[in-house]
Amino acid sequence: MAVFTRKGDEGLTDLWGGIRIRKDDPIIEMLGLLDEASAFVGLARSVIEKEDLQALLLRVQDDLARIMAEIASSKSRNPGIEYINPTDTDWLEKQISEYENNVQLPERFIPAGNTYEGALVDVSRTIVRKAERYAVRLIKDQKGINKNICIYLNRLSSLLFIMRIYLDTE
Repeated sequence: MAVFTRKGDEGLTDLWGGIRIRKDDPIIEMLGLLDEASAFVGLARSVIEKEDLQALLLRVQDDLARIMAEIASSKSRNPGIEYINPTDTDWLEKQISEYENNVQLPERFIPAGNTYEGALVDVSRTIVRKAERYAVRLIKDQKGINKNICIYLNRLSSLLFIMRIYLDTE
C-alpha cells in the first residue's frame, strides 16, 4: 500500500465505499476534528501513568475511530460497520458518575494547566466540543449523521472535563 496515491491532487478524497468528495466537504471537516480529538486523547494517554485512565482513554479512541468509520461510510455499502449507539453513551455516563464520586467539583472557573496531564485532557475536551457543534450542524443540514454521535460527543466532553478535574486535584 502506497503512502500517497496522487488521487488527492485535484482536491478530492475517497470515503469508504468508493465515494469521492471534495476535501473541503463538511464531512471531511468533521472527520478531521474527530481525528484531532483522538490524537490529543492519545497524547494524554501517553503521559498519564494511571492504568485505569489509560484503558478508559484507549476505549474513547476506539469509539472515536468507530464514529469516523461511520461518518466516512455508507451503511448500504458497508453494512458491517458497528455504529455508535445508546449503549456507548451509557458507558460514558457510568464513567462520569464514577469519577464525579472521586472529585469535588469547582464552584468557580478554574483555568486549565494545573497539571500537564489535565491540560492535555482539557485540550481533548475542547476539540470534542467543537466536533459536537459541527455534528449538530451536519444533522441540521441533513448530511445523514447519526444523532447518537452528538449525544456521545456531549457526554465525552463531560467525561473529559471530570477527568481533568480528577487529574488536577489528585
